[in-house]
Amino acid sequence: MRKLNLRERTILITGATSGLGRQLALTLAEHEEANLILVGRNESKLKELIDEINRRCSVRTRIVVKDLLAEGSALSLYHETENEDIFGLVNNAGLTYYGPTEASYLDLFTSIIDLDFRCVVELTLLFFNKLKVRSGGFILNITSLASFVPIPYQSIYSAAKAATQIFSECLFQENRDCPVLISTFAPSGIYTDMIERAGLTRHMQKHRFSYIDTERAAKEIISGLKRGKQLIIPGVINRLIYRIMDVIPRRILIVLAGKIYNYEKYRITDARPDNSR
Repeated sequence: MRKLNLRERTILITGATSGLGRQLALTLAEHEEANLILVGRNESKLKELIDEINRRCSVRTRIVVKDLLAEGSALSLYHETENEDIFGLVNNAGLTYYGPTEASYLDLFTSIIDLDFRCVVELTLLFFNKLKVRSGGFILNITSLASFVPIPYQSIYSAAKAATQIFSECLFQENRDCPVLISTFAPSGIYTDMIERAGLTRHMQKHRFSYIDTERAAKEIISGLKRGKQLIIPGVINRLIYRIMDVIPRRILIVLAGKIYNYEKYRITDARPDNSR
């Protein structure tokens, strides 16, 4: 088990402008004294986050304004930070959609696949080589409990997260003797703007027992990383759900998931997808 010391380490976080990425940056800076490279599309929000971090503590920070859906963005980000002594990479940037799986949304589905899987693979492999050379560190890929069961009405998101989960597990197994920890964080749901903009607010209210806030999620991530955990699932309820999924037949799981995420029951007509946690 690769236990990690995060104090005064440099950690790169994608999707840092809001939600989980923002809270994780604040918690790492304030409680772990970690130095940060914060990546996002919105420069003003990144600067606001830097200002807040500077008010709370004294750590080194840097922002990189980057749209990870742009062609060649992963390689560009790697080159822009290759002179930094990066200890950890958090692939947090993500995009979701809640609704029917129809051809009219193909452009959006392609973006979900690109951001939630392709970009994660590219950044993971690029930075993994660098971390191996420096003989230590971690890569954390944010997945979901949806990685382990198909979720109707979130089919592309579920598939992309499952692909990221499987990729991370395979890479971990291929490099078991490597000092770099490859970890995943798989929550059921987190209270973020992305959830609201995707139209999952009613679902969240109905199933709030399985949702956690960003502050608790950040603490669970840091605790899991420091203990060297390969799979981090936050909260007793979520860990129980994960265990139950192992024993319920898959055909029944899909039916249950379809009822839990019933679009006609929970949809919000003015919802819109967003790609920042």
